[in-house]
Amino acid sequence: MRHLMKKILFSLLVGGALGGFITSGHAATYRDTDSFGPLGTKVNAGNTLVGYFQIDANDVDGIADVTGYNSAVEQINSATASFLLGDDLDFASETVNILLGASVFVSGGGVPSIIGWVSGAVTGTALFDLQSDGVLKYTISANTGDFMAYTASIRAQSGPRSVGVPDNGTFMALFGMSLTGLAFVGRKFRV
Repeated sequence: MRHLMKKILFSLLVGGALGGFITSGHAATYRDTDSFGPLGTKVNAGNTLVGYFQIDANDVDGIADVTGYNSAVEQINSATASFLLGDDLDFASETVNILLGASVFVSGGGVPSIIGWVSGAVTGTALFDLQSDGVLKYTISANTGDFMAYTASIRAQSGPRSVGVPDNGTFMALFGMSLTGLAFVGRKFRV
C-alpha cells in the first residue's frame, strides 16, 4: 500500500510540474477608448486625425480602459476597432479612410448621416502590430467632405502565449532523457 501511495504522489508531483511549464499567461479582455473632446473634433477634407490604441500597462489616459497586456506571456487572439463618427450638420455626403498601422481598415466608407459607429475586426498586420507590444496606430482621414470624430476604441481578447513544439530530433532527445530520468528517480524511491 505504501508503494502505491508513493507512485501516486510521484505522478501528481510530476504532472503538476509539467503542467506549470506548459501553461503560462492568462485570458483577458483589454479595452482602450480615446475621446476627441466633449464635442468631438472636426476632420476636414484632406486632413487626418492620428492616435494610438494602447492596451499595454503604459496607457494612462483612459478612464474606462482595461490595460495590462504583456506580450511576453500572452497573445492577442482577436480584436475589434470602432470609431464614432458623424456628419458636421452640413448634410453633405462624406467619405472616410481609416488605417490601422499601415493596413487599410476602411477605404472610402460613408460617414453616418447623423452619428454612428464604423466598426470591424482587426486582422492581418494590424493584429500582428497590436500583438507585438499592445500599441496600434490609427489614422482617420476625410476622403471627401468634412465630418466629426468623437471616439476611437478597441477591444482585444487575449490568451496564453502558445508554447512551441520542438522538432522531431529535439523531441526524441528530450523524450529519451525524460524516460531515463524517470527510471533513475523510480529506482531511487523504490521501497
